[in-house]
Amino acid sequence: MASKTPGWLEKLAGMLQSGEKNGAKATGGAVDRATTGIEWGKGIQGQGMPWEDYLGTQLPAGSRLPPNFKTFDFFDETTGIATSAKTLDTTTAAKLANPSQVYSSLKGNIDAAANFSESGLKGVTVTASQITARELQVAIPEATTSAQWEQINRAIEYGQSKGITVKITKVN
Repeated sequence: MASKTPGWLEKLAGMLQSGEKNGAKATGGAVDRATTGIEWGKGIQGQGMPWEDYLGTQLPAGSRLPPNFKTFDFFDETTGIATSAKTLDTTTAAKLANPSQVYSSLKGNIDAAANFSESGLKGVTVTASQITARELQVAIPEATTSAQWEQINRAIEYGQSKGITVKITKVN
C-alpha cells in the first residue's frame, strides 16, 4: 500500500520551493543587499535612490523618468508600463509594533498609482491614456515578520482590485 503525503505537507513543500513564507510570496524574487546598495533606515538617499538605480538596470533602457516625477519612476513607452519604485523598511519599531502600518503605507502608494492622471517634468510628460499597466515595485528587508507579510498580502490583493500589480522583492 502506497503512503499518501498529507495535503498540508505538500502545500508547505510547494511554498518552500516557490519562495513563499507564511503564505506570502516575494513576487519580485529576492536580491542581495550589496547588489542593490540599499541601506535600511537611511531614508530616500540610502533606500529609495539605490532601489531606483537597481531597478534602472533591470527595466528597459531609457524608461527612467526625471527625478521627482510625480508618482512613477519609470515609464516604458513601448509597452506602456508605468512603474513606481518604493522601499519599505519593515524593521522599524513602529512597523514591528503595528504591522497594519505596512498595509497603510502600501495602500497609499497603490492609490497614488491608481489615481495618476498626468504629470510632466523636464520636458517629459506621461498621461493616463499612455499607460497600459501600472505597477508598484517594492523592496523590503528579508527580516519581514509573518504579521507584516499578512499585511503585504492584503495590499497585493487591494492593488489587484485597483488594477495595480504589486511586486515585492526581498532584499537579503
